[in-house]
Amino acid sequence: MLPCLYLTKEETERFDGDFQGCLESFLRGENHRVEGIALASSCLLINREWFLQLGGFDERFVGHGGEDLELIDRLTRHYPIGPRPDDYALNIKAQHPGDYQGFRRYFSYYALPHLFAGRFLVHQWHPRPLTHPYHRRRASNDAMLEQMLANPGPLCGPVVQCDALGGVLPDFRSWIISQQEAAGYPLADYPGLMRWADGVSVKRPFWRKLRKFYINPRLFLKDMLKNKLKN
Repeated sequence: MLPCLYLTKEETERFDGDFQGCLESFLRGENHRVEGIALASSCLLINREWFLQLGGFDERFVGHGGEDLELIDRLTRHYPIGPRPDDYALNIKAQHPGDYQGFRRYFSYYALPHLFAGRFLVHQWHPRPLTHPYHRRRASNDAMLEQMLANPGPLCGPVVQCDALGGVLPDFRSWIISQQEAAGYPLADYPGLMRWADGVSVKRPFWRKLRKFYINPRLFLKDMLKNKLKN
């Protein structure tokens, strides 16, 4: 499972293959080249035969969202890196990996080492019109995913323990910091996996709020209430 950097529109227009430059910009906490990262991403490298033995993607997911994460869930059940946390089924996104919860946090134990080994992808910016029909199934797909993660079905093969972490999950934020500092990115200079750098302005265009309201009105209202209480 390879991490993916999401380029800004401006960076997409001028991108010349400078993957490392984009990574280091994001790790510094900047957002003019990269607007976000997915450690728990759907960028998978998997043997085709094993993919077919697993049954491929679950075709009950229609439209956008869910089928990739459900497949990753099955993969991690075959190759567990440690015990699953109590909040594993939570489907909550976060801007910065340090704030991950649920399965995104668990999946990241597999993915983060690839980032510092230079094995990651970039996603070029493109418009995502709300009129596209796949958006209409996003909320129902998310609900089905949460149900499947909370009540998993039988596996199609053996379970083999992943020994990368010795079968015990370390504290997530501390582990992120240790990984990046071992790779030569001290947190004081590279806070991007935890937060934006001091002085970096965050643009919240209205269309993003509109998109969230259209795709998942329940989550939109929950976030609005949380922000109101915070202020």
